[in-house]
Amino acid sequence: MNTNIDDVVEEFEEEATEDFIGLWQVVGAAEDNIEEGEDLRRLTFDIVARMLARGFQAGHISEGGRTLDPWPDQTPEAVINRLHAEWKPGDPEMEFGVWFDRNLAN
Repeated sequence: MNTNIDDVVEEFEEEATEDFIGLWQVVGAAEDNIEEGEDLRRLTFDIVARMLARGFQAGHISEGGRTLDPWPDQTPEAVINRLHAEWKPGDPEMEFGVWFDRNLAN
């Protein structure tokens, strides 16, 4: 990996003070830091798990686009299981509108 995962999460923490973090951004960070032979999903889920451990919550953007509607179960296992179930083969960037916000936990 080119960058420490914790550095990636710290960058997301900074960005989250002003905006939501899209799952597409997490996937992009994983792609930027993946080593040969490493699994993109596994690295993405590792980044997500570290984000959750640092106070992020996963969900969908509200209808008005100003708040995050968090998923009911925010345990890392539940969030990652949901992402794993929704990440369909052939959809490399996982385009189903998952967002993360850290402000909810503060």
